[in-house]
Amino acid sequence: MSDAFDMPAFLKQFRSERGITLKAAYPEAPSTLSRMENNKNTISADRLHEIMTREGLRYWDLQVHSDQFISPFKQLFDELVLERFNFESPRIGEAINRYRIRVADRSSKILSITAAVLNQITLMIKTRNVIKLDEKMQSQIEALLLSNDDWIFYDYGLLRLSAQLLDTERLVLCLTKAIRQNSKQSGRYLNYFAMVLEQCCLILVMRHYSGVHALCEDHLSKLRVDYFDGLDAIVLNFILMQERICDAELRANQVSDLVSAAKLLELNDMANFLERIDKAIQTGKEIVLL
Repeated sequence: MSDAFDMPAFLKQFRSERGITLKAAYPEAPSTLSRMENNKNTISADRLHEIMTREGLRYWDLQVHSDQFISPFKQLFDELVLERFNFESPRIGEAINRYRIRVADRSSKILSITAAVLNQITLMIKTRNVIKLDEKMQSQIEALLLSNDDWIFYDYGLLRLSAQLLDTERLVLCLTKAIRQNSKQSGRYLNYFAMVLEQCCLILVMRHYSGVHALCEDHLSKLRVDYFDGLDAIVLNFILMQERICDAELRANQVSDLVSAAKLLELNDMANFLERIDKAIQTGKEIVLL
């Protein structure tokens, strides 16, 4: 496929092949959709989302045809999250390199911050040591996240990727802002918020931060009931268990049960991940997370 991906033509072909009429796809203004499909006008992102929903078309269907329909950062973030339990995966380096290539001809403060975060992540994965960003870069990330009044996926993604690179005080401030943003936005970016909460809580638990229970438990419990299942539920249960179970023997048994559940589901990378995290909590030595 050529680099100049024709999105209107793709949408028209997708709709026609499935026998979906213009009126069925966009009953409010079928003629507007027709003009868009024939490159005679454009429509807003909200309207495009409505049309795609009616047609059963996912953004993933666009992504497999062209990178231009997903931001470089979102593509990077999604790929790294998928590999978060396996540092040995070659996809981590591939995702970071792909991102760098896609933004090579661009320049901005946000790109500079993201580049610094990725350089640090790459170094930590290579050395297996937690290495925080310098004070100046940490301050820039804190200022960026705390000053934004309406977070988008970039803000949540940046916090998740940089969480372990921040001092505990800054991390708690940024996580508190994320919690407020999620409440304010009525769950508009719930998927990203959930990944931020999971990562930040794991880090704070490893650092033995005493306020993690008060800050996060209600939100973790709600996510476990209303949102997460399967793989993610295992991690959430692990986090909640850290604060709720004081008896060492009982806690060890619970961890063993979670690890067994992961292995039963053939999630061996996750099982190893939980065992390493648990050891880190017991020994007080923070390990690298992705």
